[in-house]
Amino acid sequence: MWSSHRDFQSIISADLSGASSPHIMQLVGEARDRYITILSSSMALLRQQCKLDWLKYGDDCTRFFFARAKQRKLSTYIYSIRDARRTEVEGFDQRHPIDIETLSHGPILSPEQQINLCKAFNDKEIKETLFSIPNHKSPGPDEKSRLESIYGPPGICPLLAELCSSME
Repeated sequence: MWSSHRDFQSIISADLSGASSPHIMQLVGEARDRYITILSSSMALLRQQCKLDWLKYGDDCTRFFFARAKQRKLSTYIYSIRDARRTEVEGFDQRHPIDIETLSHGPILSPEQQINLCKAFNDKEIKETLFSIPNHKSPGPDEKSRLESIYGPPGICPLLAELCSSME
């Protein structure tokens, strides 16, 4: 127990009086830095493991999944847009005719760009893309989906799971 430590009373009384020694402050700072390093590396490991589980078993219709989908929808929602006269228009009712007008102008991509979009992906591109996903973009730990992935039937992404296991 801390109170049985031989310097406990002197450290506490010095700390309460505001006369903490620089040595103790240095030790506290080093301990905090070690704690932050350990915590951030363990969170990165959890994110990587969750990313692999997500690729193996797919997305389940969990509350976590729908919360992330709603969060992403709100973060990418367009609140205002500029029309052809460069005036800013807000709200869906005013924006809707502008969207239809923009789409009625026809294709914006050149034929060469359209053909490039239809090309098949090769294994190298898939591997680069999967491993370029940052850790903070993967789904976090979700107890319900984790238990379903352990005890439930295989998910909807067996092809991606096979691909990931062949890359390891």
